[in-house]
Amino acid sequence: MPPDPSPSEEGAAPRSTLWLLTSPALLLAIGLVVYGFSNPKWGADTGAILASPLAILGIVVTILVQWGKYPRFRVPAGRTTLWRGAVAAMVVILGVTTAAWWKQREPDPFEFLSGTVRIGYRATQYDGWHSVSGRGHAGFEVAVVEALQRRFDFKVSWVPLDDLDDRIEALRGTWHDLHGTEQEPVKLVISNFSITSRRAEKIDFAGPYFVDRQGYLSKTKATKLIDLPTDSSICTVRGSTSSDFLDNRGWSIVERPSLDACISEFKQGTVTAVTGDSSALAGFAIKQGLNPAEYIAFASGAEEYGVGIPNNSPRLCAAVSETIEKFLSIEWNRAFAENLKPIGLHIAQGPDDPNGVMRPSQTDVCKPAQPWKQK
Repeated sequence: MPPDPSPSEEGAAPRSTLWLLTSPALLLAIGLVVYGFSNPKWGADTGAILASPLAILGIVVTILVQWGKYPRFRVPAGRTTLWRGAVAAMVVILGVTTAAWWKQREPDPFEFLSGTVRIGYRATQYDGWHSVSGRGHAGFEVAVVEALQRRFDFKVSWVPLDDLDDRIEALRGTWHDLHGTEQEPVKLVISNFSITSRRAEKIDFAGPYFVDRQGYLSKTKATKLIDLPTDSSICTVRGSTSSDFLDNRGWSIVERPSLDACISEFKQGTVTAVTGDSSALAGFAIKQGLNPAEYIAFASGAEEYGVGIPNNSPRLCAAVSETIEKFLSIEWNRAFAENLKPIGLHIAQGPDDPNGVMRPSQTDVCKPAQPWKQK
């Protein structure tokens, strides 16, 4: 019969095993990081949340081993190199996951909208909405920007956007203007920007701050779609929501890069009608000496205008929408009376008033955060 082990031999095994915690923690941390970084549905946040505690555990074990006060954490002879390699890898994982999370994180809204903020607006001036004169910028959407300025305390750098695509591209990174010059990104776009599911795949929206209707400016009196001649040739802005609507109507469609270009065609008589948001058409109608109430036909449905913001920005969306909520309840009526009522628009008095525009009752729920920032 073998002799009984001495007390020191009984404790030898457990004293040399707990240091091995670094190895499974390392393997599990690596697996979680690889999975999180390779799976768009999880992303850097999840990788950092799951892997960082394991990496920290490995570092704590390292400190205990190095300290040497607890015998159970001592590294056996011959295993020091393996242990040090595992610890070094753990530190690297912690650094990588922290750096990835930091790069992917959304900045604080008040930090993002501080100093000088580049805000995109439509280069073609729409009466009542956004016009530029010797006295500066004025219009309903300028009033929206002023409400944001009071909340976030920033200075505005106005950036003209030449076409519809620019409104999205300018929020996604560097872009090129009409002259081919590379431009820096903008932080907000406030430019009669209709909220659609297609656009929301590329950027986020806060709001809405206005509800418009699709309209048709006609050379003949028309207040309903059936009043438009069946042989009408209608000009629409390429890529707009109005263009999508016309595909199934059977009219002859002419697409141009801007509403201003369509109005030029209308003046020259090459098209019989122009379609777009009724509030924008109203200003053009008055310039042509046409009463919007008699020469703009309205379609059913609604166009909700929102503030365009960079994709995957739920905190910014919530902060901007909160400001818009206050604007809707306190300043909206005054801004409408000063800027849009003079161009012939009126607030809808109910469902039996199809030609009126509407004040949103509330803002929409912001999109939830996505794992990765999409470009």
